[in-house]
Amino acid sequence: MQHILAWLKKYFLLAIGIGLLVWGGMGIIQVSREAGWLLDEADQMDSQGFLPFAFPSLVSKGTPQVAPTLMPEAEPEVVEAIPTSYPTPHPEQTKEPAIPERIVIPSIGLDAPIVEAKTRNTWLAAESVEQWLAPDEFAAGWHTNSAKLGEVGNVVLNGHHNTNGAVFKDLVKLNSGDLIIVTGGDQTSFYQVANKMTLKERAQQPEVRWENARWILPSEDSRLTLVTCWPPESNTHRLILVARLLQ
Repeated sequence: MQHILAWLKKYFLLAIGIGLLVWGGMGIIQVSREAGWLLDEADQMDSQGFLPFAFPSLVSKGTPQVAPTLMPEAEPEVVEAIPTSYPTPHPEQTKEPAIPERIVIPSIGLDAPIVEAKTRNTWLAAESVEQWLAPDEFAAGWHTNSAKLGEVGNVVLNGHHNTNGAVFKDLVKLNSGDLIIVTGGDQTSFYQVANKMTLKERAQQPEVRWENARWILPSEDSRLTLVTCWPPESNTHRLILVARLLQ
């Protein structure tokens, strides 16, 4: 009888110990996910998707359907010299709107192709939404519902910063006034960085994520918006740069 009691006591304590270890491990995993240190596959996909404007419940509440206003122009404006290898822009010339095909950012040495971005369906706040995905290659992804070159509106490009070619890995180094050149067809558009934002995205309330997504909505002015994730180890934020078209 004593042997049985000793055996039960021994394995009872062992079971309690194992249970405490499992409980502690689950707590560490949860804290790591909330802090952005650990992402499972679903989290990783969600963190790398860019929400467009199809978010029904907030649309029905009258959420603005246009991109926010750009920062006012600084005085005096400091504009980088346009490289001599590119033609000087002539806004008075009439050209056909063109799909973006190439992006060049001289200050960070970026010269990359642009491809059409793909989308996937996901769920946010119990509603089905569509997300833009960054290309799985060294290329920027053009949001096909955004403006073309030569059109008034918001030209939106996304890209990875820590995987699949990391086309936008140095985007964080850009500052207000930096020059961005986008070409396609017979169009060459020159933009100057106006806004630079690092916005919390992952695990945020739907209203916060929707407000972030407003930056990739259509605009009433001519602009370029670049979107990637940040920081490299967690992808918990959105790095968004908005540039105005130079005239």
